[in-house]
Amino acid sequence: MSSSAPSLNQPRVRFDGGNSRLDLAEILHGTGIQVSIVNPSRVKSYGQSELARNKTDKLDAALIARFCRAHSQGSV
Repeated sequence: MSSSAPSLNQPRVRFDGGNSRLDLAEILHGTGIQVSIVNPSRVKSYGQSELARNKTDKLDAALIARFCRAHSQGSV
């Protein structure tokens, strides 16, 4: 992995944590994909702060993306 900032064209995967996802994260990271695992409680609190009331996989994915953009150390 390079210490420079990732390219905007580089694939990135971000999802909320869980033991079942650690294997997937390791595989993706091993192929050079930037992977971030976020604390589900923090994402839930972030969603509550946005008054998000509906819960579907598609809405959850969008919430996680917004959370990561808001809490990213670099460009997302």
